[in-house]
Amino acid sequence: MAKMMKAARMHDVGQPMAIEELPIPEVRPTDVLVKVAACGIVPNLGNVLANWTKWFTHLPLPKLPAIFGLDATGVIEAVGSQVHAWKPGDRVYVNPARYCGGCRACQQEIRLLVRTTRSMGTSGSANARRKCLTTTLMAACAST
Repeated sequence: MAKMMKAARMHDVGQPMAIEELPIPEVRPTDVLVKVAACGIVPNLGNVLANWTKWFTHLPLPKLPAIFGLDATGVIEAVGSQVHAWKPGDRVYVNPARYCGGCRACQQEIRLLVRTTRSMGTSGSANARRKCLTTTLMAACAST
């Protein structure tokens, strides 16, 4: 039986999120599994989603059910086989920005110049859950 975690998921626009049990994601070679202690939710998320098709005509509505939330903090529970800078027990902040990791700006760690980004937390694939996967590019050490 798969190990489970709790997550707040939205099934329908205008309806409250439901707390559900979901399988804990499998850790891939470059992933970091974080036990989420806290995360934020955009205060006007319901309003944004209700008006998504009017305000963001160039972006598709996230596939529902979706998990929202951003700026997660927590403790690393597991790391993939190619992760060497982080270890279980490290406290981290999970940056909601998703970078490509392969362009010159990413390689030089100049994140402001990256052209291919996506924000986790407003796109329906996020941290409002007990555990989340992130790549080593997105984790940042928290003060101890």
